[in-house]
Amino acid sequence: MQEKKGSSEPSENISKKGYKTDHYDKYRLSSREKIYCAAVWAAMSLLLGRLFFHSFIAALPVFCALPLIQKYYAGSKKEKRLDSFSVQFCDAMSAYAAAISSGYSAENAVNEAIKETERAYGRESDMVIELMIIKRRLTVGETIENALSELSERSGSEEIMEMAEVFSQAKRSGGSLPKILRHTVQALERKQRLKEEIKTIITAKRLEHRIMCIMPLVILLYVNLAGAEFIAPLYDGLRGKVIMGAALGIYLFAVALGEKLVRIRV
Repeated sequence: MQEKKGSSEPSENISKKGYKTDHYDKYRLSSREKIYCAAVWAAMSLLLGRLFFHSFIAALPVFCALPLIQKYYAGSKKEKRLDSFSVQFCDAMSAYAAAISSGYSAENAVNEAIKETERAYGRESDMVIELMIIKRRLTVGETIENALSELSERSGSEEIMEMAEVFSQAKRSGGSLPKILRHTVQALERKQRLKEEIKTIITAKRLEHRIMCIMPLVILLYVNLAGAEFIAPLYDGLRGKVIMGAALGIYLFAVALGEKLVRIRV
């Protein structure tokens, strides 16, 4: 969801009470993103129609899969937003723990975390807005663990839920909060580094899959240009169209299956 430029607390994202209203585990495409999806899929449909049937009209049934493409694109954008939010949260908690260790109060430590996060990710980043809301909740007497618990429910983040539990356990046990926070943040940073390593491997596999998806189209295009007479029977008559239709169906199924296999949530 896009925020207005120049506003640190966009009204469409924050309710009148100051609480954020959107959920990070959901993503709604903007009009511009929907148009982008439609344009890209229309071009792809025309290409597939031309390669498999020598007809642009055949692109119409393929284009009907647009809602599925938009759903996939929205899921991809949601994952990217969650990944970015997870990294921002880790950095924000690191700044918060450092401030607490320096003797700041909970509210002032949040202010320090806001400054550091804003410096790293910008004033309109999701984490800066969330920290501002946490600060508001602290000023009206709410505890930081309650604020983090509510945020974890909207984001679906295990890291945020674990951090809320750390605050709760530290208060109940009467332990040293700065020391507990420091160890927790270090564990969070190690987990984040491991995630990045796994994501690097997955990205490499995803690139391999995309190349494998392109190769059949390149080969079919090459055969059409270099030896059209050899595959002419596949484009003439009902039998040829059925064969090419089946080939297109198998190709699209293989692409969808491959995307599902390499789309692993870390």
